[in-house]
Amino acid sequence: MMMKHTVLIVILLFSLATMGVQSGRVRRGKDVEKSKAAELPFNLDASRPVLVNMTPEEFRACGLNKLSEEELDHLDRWILDLLVKLKSLPEGQNLAAEASATGRVRQEEAELERQRLEARARDLEQRLSLVNREATRMSFDLNQARLAVSRGDWNSAYSLLLRLESSVDRIRRASQ
Repeated sequence: MMMKHTVLIVILLFSLATMGVQSGRVRRGKDVEKSKAAELPFNLDASRPVLVNMTPEEFRACGLNKLSEEELDHLDRWILDLLVKLKSLPEGQNLAAEASATGRVRQEEAELERQRLEARARDLEQRLSLVNREATRMSFDLNQARLAVSRGDWNSAYSLLLRLESSVDRIRRASQ
């Protein structure tokens, strides 16, 4: 972590130190800033340590004059993060190797998440199937209980109510 902060500080200091020197020519402080401000829609200052090193011609040639202030800030931060990543890579390793390793990790994580979701979906399907079976059984038992009550068969009606209670308990357990 300390290394990243050090690299970041070095890059920032380098950017600030080179603000006056670009493309082999020395810029003249306020005159250059005024001409830059007049030619560009946004103020390129030290708040954008990477983009501040661009000439107005480079800025327009890259199409950056079409971006909003927020988009320019985001782009500058992204470039700065990329520079820090590149600087922090071990000798002989490139960003593509790191990206492919990161991609493999992400693919493995995605596969594990997919498997977990599939297992959860199977579990929910089984629970729903149980609830549907119990609901069908409850409907049948309720009709039978109504018939038993209309006949005055209280023992059958009581037995069917107990079965209904059991079905309700099974549905309650399946829903948890």
